[in-house]
Amino acid sequence: MIPALLLAIDLHLQSPHSTAGIEGNWTYAPLDGSPSYKIQIHATPGGFYEFAGNREGQSGPVLQFDRAEEGNGTGFRGEVEAGFDPCVSAGARFRLYPGADSLVFEPSLPMSSSYAPPPPGGPCAGGQHYFLTAKGRGDEVRLKPAEELAGYAGGAGDPGKAASGGAAHGDKAAATVALGVPTAPDGAQVEVLGSMRDAKNKLWHHVRVDKKTGYVPAETVQVRWECRLQR
Repeated sequence: MIPALLLAIDLHLQSPHSTAGIEGNWTYAPLDGSPSYKIQIHATPGGFYEFAGNREGQSGPVLQFDRAEEGNGTGFRGEVEAGFDPCVSAGARFRLYPGADSLVFEPSLPMSSSYAPPPPGGPCAGGQHYFLTAKGRGDEVRLKPAEELAGYAGGAGDPGKAASGGAAHGDKAAATVALGVPTAPDGAQVEVLGSMRDAKNKLWHHVRVDKKTGYVPAETVQVRWECRLQR
């Protein structure tokens, strides 16, 4: 009985310690290269979120999060607020697992709008990465050719052009499942080449992964940023 009792006491002590360890002052270096600043993480009793991170000189929090699971003092989940980083969109969600001297997390957002890359050479260029998120289907995402999209018209110099109306040719092509169409696994990192809407106004992103290219539904692409807070 004594070992079991000691284990129970040890677990009881570890959980508050790991939770308290996330509180306090941290330093963050924004992805655009602007000067580092201090974030104070503190508990928010009675608030919607359990913890908030406030940036020095700013009244509202720039990070808010909860424990990822009830009774788990090591994992957290939350969202980024305005003022955290010029390169990271407000509303991006993240999972966070704290270390002794750093907090590394990857805020992410679904790419629900057309791809607009940061200006080449700009402060945010290269700070974001794109990944596929499979929606079932064996955890694979099909990379469709343009011919499978509704209303596909094609044309010289614009193989991904979609017709403004539901042309019969496009409807027939969209209903045909081409054999040998490449796929990519859930979590695969991709390069986004562009975006287009088909004749039914559905948004598709043109992606490249492992030398394969194709169109995927907008909801299967996420943009992520890697962020780190340090003591």
